[in-house]
Amino acid sequence: MSFFADHAPEEIEVSAPAGALGLVLAPCEWGAAAADGVDRRLGHVVVSVRDLSPLRDLVVPGDQIAAIDRDATRDLDHARVVALLEARRGRARS
Repeated sequence: MSFFADHAPEEIEVSAPAGALGLVLAPCEWGAAAADGVDRRLGHVVVSVRDLSPLRDLVVPGDQIAAIDRDATRDLDHARVVALLEARRGRARS
């Protein structure tokens, strides 16, 4: 999985094991400058990381999910992102 980290300016790559990730996600807006103003695109932010999450030392609240298995998550609605994660639950995700 790729994240735009709240604590670092660059995109980071995180390998997630099979099973539950222990992340609470919420929809958010990505803000990107556009020629005619501000382009707001749908995105997903980590709201909290559960204590037993295998990603607890890698992901923090405020990080935004950029991709799941190299599939971009921008502009996907929340239900689609959750469905992608659930469909790939039985194997590691990158």
